[in-house]
Amino acid sequence: MKTAVQFICSLLITGFLHAQNISKKLDDAVKKFEADSQMKNGILGFYVTNSTGAVVFDKNSKIGLAVASSQKVITSAVSLESLGTSYRYKTELAYDGKIENGALNGNVYLVGYGDPTLGSWRYNDTKEQVVLNKWIQSLKLAGITRLNGSVIGYEKNWESQTIPGGWVWDDIGNYYGAGVSGLNWRENQYDLKLKSGSREGDKVTIVATVPKVYQVNLTGELTTGPAGSGDNAFIYLPPYATAGFVRGTIPPGQSSFTVSGSFPNSVLQLTHTLTD
Repeated sequence: MKTAVQFICSLLITGFLHAQNISKKLDDAVKKFEADSQMKNGILGFYVTNSTGAVVFDKNSKIGLAVASSQKVITSAVSLESLGTSYRYKTELAYDGKIENGALNGNVYLVGYGDPTLGSWRYNDTKEQVVLNKWIQSLKLAGITRLNGSVIGYEKNWESQTIPGGWVWDDIGNYYGAGVSGLNWRENQYDLKLKSGSREGDKVTIVATVPKVYQVNLTGELTTGPAGSGDNAFIYLPPYATAGFVRGTIPPGQSSFTVSGSFPNSVLQLTHTLTD
């Protein structure tokens, strides 16, 4: 009995020292990270527990901070646990009216359920043209070759608030500030092509958006920055807006400098794309 107690005590002490060791390593790593010059005006929130729920490390866990990409890990884990690995999103293609001699005298509907991969370039079967071709082929199989109506997007299976409240204004409108909708398209992202001058302070010209962004007017207020200054351009275009601004700087001598923005209205973007 005495030997068993000694063994259990030994395990507890070893576990305690191991936990202390992990906490010390985390503390040292956080202090090193906070000492970096890029964290001069930043703040870090870090909270770690073990499998029993006991807190191993806690740094500013009670302070509200703007969401960062590291939280995608939590979103992914919750999605896998709640929906399972076999879950598949659906997007429905429908129509009303009558088909006469190949012409649909009615409307085509896209009914969304929040698929985040629709039109995404990351996977072969979700690429923009692949998805569009499938829809067009389905319409042809239904006997529709002409449309005397409209393409209408239905995203009411999702809430109208596409981004959380409290997001930073400098993020909204840029690709990393893209919102979500019942009908997402191309990860709700587009590229903005810019042309800078040869000298610092020269005006920067908006060349094009890829793909074309429908019913949006962007006003360029960018200037040419110093050599080696990098991407300091920001797109200010909130959800559902039709006018926005591009401000900041990009390096000199750039003929097709690319920054990425987010569609203010992914439903409108998708329906116009399919209509074209």
